[in-house]
Amino acid sequence: MKGGAAAKLKRKVKTPGGAPAKQPAAAGVDTRKRSTYRGVVWNSCLGLWSARILLHGKWKRLGCFEEEESAAMAYDRSAVKYQMLDALNFDPPAEPSTKTPIKGESWMEGVPKWSVRPVDFK
Repeated sequence: MKGGAAAKLKRKVKTPGGAPAKQPAAAGVDTRKRSTYRGVVWNSCLGLWSARILLHGKWKRLGCFEEEESAAMAYDRSAVKYQMLDALNFDPPAEPSTKTPIKGESWMEGVPKWSVRPVDFK
């Protein structure tokens, strides 16, 4: 079976002008962009960093960002929202102090904010 389908598979691809084919990158060199942050990937079609998080076995997209750090912060916000504190890229923010020198001001535990009540200064 000369010249059949088997012969076509063995043909070598030649570049125009007889130039040698382009060699692949060196073994230790990676030409793709990779993030050092968890949940951040490079979207080569858009040219942006994409943030995503794995919830219940499915990827939830968090958005696309021009800066890698912005995508990592979006991932951290989502991780805090879903109580995945062991998977943060950055240190969690410090808890605000619940003591205040101002009379009538107090920290609301259920709602993380300060509240001010009118105080009778008699």
